[in-house]
Amino acid sequence: MTRPTPEQARNKLGLAASKKLETAADALHAYRMACLECGDHAAQHDRRHSLVSELQEMAAWLEGCCKSTASATIA
Repeated sequence: MTRPTPEQARNKLGLAASKKLETAADALHAYRMACLECGDHAAQHDRRHSLVSELQEMAAWLEGCCKSTASATIA
């Protein structure tokens, strides 16, 4: 059985991190929406909204990097 290369290990960890970032973004978004439903109007103007977007962007970037590197390694 062959041992994974450092790049394969990195890609696997990157994809796992991407999924966790998406989960965190979803949870933070749900929390922010609950705050708004409770009348916490500060939630409209705080960092939670931009943080959700940043988490989603980072997750997409990681996934793209890891998948493109994996396919380049296979080719």
